[in-house]
Amino acid sequence: MKVSVVCPLYNKVDYIGETILSVRKQSYENWEMIIVDDGSTDGSFDLVKEYAETDSRIKLFDREQISSNKGANVCRNIGIDHSEADYIIFLDADDLLTPYCLKQRTDAIKQNPGLSFYIFNVAYCKGEDAVPYAKLRPSMINRIKYSLASNKKEYFLRKFLKFDLAWHTSGPIWDRKYLKSVGGFNEKFQRLQDPEMHTRVLLDASLSFKYLMHRSTYDVLHRTDDDRVVWDKHEFFIKRMSSITQYLNVFIPIIKEQKEHYLYKLQGYLLQAETLAYRGIRDESNIGNIDFYFNEINRYYNSLEGKKISNWAYRRFLIAFRWSLKYRFFIKLKIPGILLLFYKKIVL
Repeated sequence: MKVSVVCPLYNKVDYIGETILSVRKQSYENWEMIIVDDGSTDGSFDLVKEYAETDSRIKLFDREQISSNKGANVCRNIGIDHSEADYIIFLDADDLLTPYCLKQRTDAIKQNPGLSFYIFNVAYCKGEDAVPYAKLRPSMINRIKYSLASNKKEYFLRKFLKFDLAWHTSGPIWDRKYLKSVGGFNEKFQRLQDPEMHTRVLLDASLSFKYLMHRSTYDVLHRTDDDRVVWDKHEFFIKRMSSITQYLNVFIPIIKEQKEHYLYKLQGYLLQAETLAYRGIRDESNIGNIDFYFNEINRYYNSLEGKKISNWAYRRFLIAFRWSLKYRFFIKLKIPGILLLFYKKIVL
């Protein structure tokens, strides 16, 4: 059983060497690492080329010679197309595999053969030593809800539809043939790439999977260091709003046609937009900048089909939430955050 570790690369010269070494240290040896460079300008490509010249299991591709489209999803799809393995894991160019990652995952496949994908734990890390500070192992409440769910696929579909993302991009190990059958990643998405992918496959009637996050040890370290952020706060907010609009415009008509009773779950993405505004306003020194966030959100609300997923409960919540953001006193008391949490966890 061969595994491809597919890794998009763009300007990660400070990290990619360590990422490659984490793959080379695997106790399970039947692997290949496919690295697809997206036009790096910091020496990343040349560094990986050196590794590839000394280890035939490491394969380097230049995205610019294959596709005129840019982005991580394009690179991932190139990796899928060039994979010679049975299964695929997606790894960011600054993340790490633990030495037992591939062994743990292939053992699970042997015990539960023939499924579309298998889902494992990821931990978040920071710093030069990549020290884990948070693990995605599900809480006891979520374990109970999962065990009680009569339809596991529908359970996770509901979570992704309301932006309660159940696993990370590196969490699944995929059957390569299944990935090819669903068309891989949507190359039009620059953000919300894995929510789009996971929502789409959870709507697929042929999907079969094994959820192992509640039974497995984390085996990927996802880096969250501050130097990963390359945009200023306002630019970041605008890009996130655009991606939320894109996701909703794709899935509102699909959910309305196939799962209309889940339509209001998509309010979770509207809540995410409001959450981003709250964080931006909370961190601004000038309360007057609140207009920037409100104007941007309202502009996107007016341009998307999200009006169809708003109802009286959401509109009443929004009045209270927006009002609480106008006063520093309420922000210091975290009232907006409490309102967001209440609506998402209790109402939605």
